[in-house]
Amino acid sequence: MLLTEKIAVVTGGAQGIGQAIATTLAKEGADVVVADLDAERCQETVDLVQQLGRKALAVSVNVGEWEQAKGMMDRVLKEWGRVDILVNNAGITRDG
Repeated sequence: MLLTEKIAVVTGGAQGIGQAIATTLAKEGADVVVADLDAERCQETVDLVQQLGRKALAVSVNVGEWEQAKGMMDRVLKEWGRVDILVNNAGITRDG
């Protein structure tokens, strides 16, 4: 396990690529904060991470809003003390 005892934050971590990143980090030993707009799907990813034997925290957040993003980081730092890995996966598409 390459990432044992590391704390990772994955924005857009509730589904798709973000969920794959979160679970891959957990497989490598990291504890994972799953940050996303969709609280329900955040919890699904948290459950997957926990099934891999790692700690996980779901945070419903719009990282495009400064106060929400700051609040997320304040919470992570208060509860877990640090962040070792930050994956900025959240994004929007404006097709059409």
